[in-house]
Amino acid sequence: MAILTDGQIARLKGYLESVKRRVVAYVDRPRYRRRFGPPETLDHHYLYLRAKSKALRPALLLTACEAVAQTRGAKEPSLAPAALPAACAVEVFHTWSLVHDDVFDRDELRRGQPTVHAFARRRFHDLLPMKPAEREHLANSVAIMVGDNLLAFSLALMNELHGRKGVRHEVAVRLVGELATAAANGLIEGEMQDCLFEKRPLDSLSVGQALEMLAKKTGRLLEFCMAAGVMLGLNRDDPRAREATAARAYARHCGLAFQLQDDLLALTGDEKQLSKPVSADIRAGKRTPIVLFAYEAANRRQRQRLRALLGDPRLGARGVAEFMDLVDSLGALRRARRLAEKEIAAALRRLAVFPPSPARDRLAAIARFMIQREN
Repeated sequence: MAILTDGQIARLKGYLESVKRRVVAYVDRPRYRRRFGPPETLDHHYLYLRAKSKALRPALLLTACEAVAQTRGAKEPSLAPAALPAACAVEVFHTWSLVHDDVFDRDELRRGQPTVHAFARRRFHDLLPMKPAEREHLANSVAIMVGDNLLAFSLALMNELHGRKGVRHEVAVRLVGELATAAANGLIEGEMQDCLFEKRPLDSLSVGQALEMLAKKTGRLLEFCMAAGVMLGLNRDDPRAREATAARAYARHCGLAFQLQDDLLALTGDEKQLSKPVSADIRAGKRTPIVLFAYEAANRRQRQRLRALLGDPRLGARGVAEFMDLVDSLGALRRARRLAEKEIAAALRRLAVFPPSPARDRLAAIARFMIQREN
């Protein structure tokens, strides 16, 4: 499979940065900022939205919309400009899930900056004296409510499609409904499985279960982004359209590859690039496909060591190194890389239903970038 050159990666990153600027310019306006109160929590709501990020989800939606625009015919105006509220909606939707995810994982940093609950803990230090457990409860409560507010905001943004010139009413209704149900329910189910898997014995889990969890936690929203872009581009309420079906499949494959790359980086990446310790997932006891690949291939003694090391919050550098050596020697990293590459190859094949265009080329570049990124 062809890989992106440095120049292609630079151009793609430039496009993603331009999408992020458009999203922030749209949502960070007084009319929207007034929605969030009390005033001392406003910065909590925009903490992640204003921070540097890849903006893959709005980019997928906007690019999918462009990719099918040619099939509408030259006499019909493109709906790509009208898709901006939808692109903003999926970025805000993704953001609320990150806020909650950081609470679940007890993460203190995201993209090198304090997470929302860590920010709240510092922001409200001047309140009445509290015990550490009470202060932590307050910070987590604020973060959960911030996430809830952002979820509601994402649905309100998607609902703006009703007022956009040219967007059919039934398309807008479909997208608001799917974001509130299929996307939200799938993502939350995946998050729940991720939390519960951490407390389940390794012997009770399979690689297939871990992959299914990732398909929900990461893939479901990506599927929505692609399908939404296609339906807006076609301006047709037909989730079973050939292009929409291919778009969902492309996103499903990309989502799995993206998460596999995340898991690889969490074990082997550069801590400065990741802005978090590479050993965090080991100490947290994450049951990733990589861990289960290793466990599946291990003998009895190796399984005992994997169980002893995984999930130990006090695991030192020597224990982390032993765990990494075990996982690597059992071929788990190699299997994960091969599977990620296979998923991207499958995603690229799904793009054949779209007519040749710069937008289709960009979708191909985004897919390849999923497994070439370093953070």
